[in-house]
Amino acid sequence: MAELEAKAADLQRQILQLIAADADNFNALRLALKQKTASDLDYIRSANAPLTIMWLDTRIAYLLLDYLEQTSPGLLSDVGCAAALCKASLEAAELNVLVNARYLRDQGEAKALVGEASDLHQEVFRACDTILTAVLAKLN
Repeated sequence: MAELEAKAADLQRQILQLIAADADNFNALRLALKQKTASDLDYIRSANAPLTIMWLDTRIAYLLLDYLEQTSPGLLSDVGCAAALCKASLEAAELNVLVNARYLRDQGEAKALVGEASDLHQEVFRACDTILTAVLAKLN
């Protein structure tokens, strides 16, 4: 269990850093928009942190599957809550990716971003829904 907790703490640290990077990238994009110099690169930079968060959400979802197998019955609801929050984190990050992809002039790049986000969405939701179903079955 200590190994799982260490992995979880590392993922939390990485996500918090990405949240700060996302704010910085948004501020840079906002300035470029104000100066009418925004380019595809600005939108891609602005999508990068949320997309990376989506990748980390995938790792979190699989970590939660490990927690589900190793946790005590008293902590089952915590694992279920974490799965629900993982889905919410992914959806919030996905919205940021989609809004940035929407403004890309390079439609190939936009489709690639949207496709990657969609694939990650499906993967995380599949894992988290498995967790939530298992937790609910064990609690009922």
